[in-house]
Amino acid sequence: METRLEHADGAALRLVDGVSAILGPRRDGMIRYMPVYLPASLLHDAPRRRDAAEDAVERIAEAFSDHEAWDTHHASHAPSAYRFAAAAASWMYLLVHHYGSTIPTSCALFSEAV
Repeated sequence: METRLEHADGAALRLVDGVSAILGPRRDGMIRYMPVYLPASLLHDAPRRRDAAEDAVERIAEAFSDHEAWDTHHASHAPSAYRFAAAAASWMYLLVHHYGSTIPTSCALFSEAV
């Protein structure tokens, strides 16, 4: 899985490293969950697919809506903490690489309120 993320010019892995440093979950644990939120079709070198972006936004929104899972499980490094952290890294990747193109600027997940 890490190789797939590296292939996207390293941008996704740099975000994983940053989120891991800030929030605390181990890098390898986050990488396991990245494909759930950031499929290969959304990485830098893949053709941009609006349907894949919409699915990713939906999955990330679901993860963010369960913020209590992060509050409850981040200290114990439970799987839900890794899923939440992977969703955060994926959200950042989509913001940088897809917002305004594959993802319309009207998307609520990328509003200033988030």
